Amino acid sequence: MKGKEIGNQLKTLHLFGDSFTYGTGCNMGDEYYERWRNIGDAMWGEILAHKLSAQYKNYGIQGASNDYIFDSIINPTIWDTIKKDDIVIIGKSFTARFDIPDNLDETSTRLDSINTAEMTKLIDSLHPDKFKGKEWDKLEVNPMFKNYNHKREQMLKTVVNWHHWFSWNDLYKKRHDLRFDYIEKMLVEKGCKVIIWGIESDFGNLETIARHTKNQIADGHWSFKAHRIVANTFYERIIGERQQTAI
Repeated sequence: MKGKEIGNQLKTLHLFGDSFTYGTGCNMGDEYYERWRNIGDAMWGEILAHKLSAQYKNYGIQGASNDYIFDSIINPTIWDTIKKDDIVIIGKSFTARFDIPDNLDETSTRLDSINTAEMTKLIDSLHPDKFKGKEWDKLEVNPMFKNYNHKREQMLKTVVNWHHWFSWNDLYKKRHDLRFDYIEKMLVEKGCKVIIWGIESDFGNLETIARHTKNQIADGHWSFKAHRIVANTFYERIIGERQQTAI
């Protein structure tokens, strides 16, 4: 999408976040997109970029943790592309998500985010009554952990126990908030418009794909109707603040 020129630069809308920023379910090829999309339906970032006549970059990743989102923003290859007058919208993920190496040994090359639902399933699968007598490499767990099944049993149990006892602590939320406050300050110093929102605190009770399809598609992510609401909410906030600045 071609943007509107501001001086000699193009205004760009940069989005960071998890699946609610990425637009899970509403991408070409997704079942919901293919079966339920009407003309004009789009993800909220695309709608907002069109309304703002801006270029559009979506760095949202499905399952991203707050640490992953923070690290992606400060990655020099991304950070250096964010210019004065750009708009940056950061969607904070679930506090209980955290990152672990993609392999639980020295061969790890990157971090994978683990979310609450996945850890809950894993904790259930590792319950002593269920685990007793089972071979570790035959244990049925979430597909994300398939490459861990043959790994060290105690290492994975340690991850599960850490999550169970510590990840819900409010100190982690405060740490995330401080990091995003710092990012906001740095982006404002660049001359950017910054909006930070959280999936745990904003846009509650919007229509989900499951609700829209009457559970024909069991997906808790936003429907196209919800994406329009989110886009309009951000647009009104951005335009409203511009008008106040101009007064």
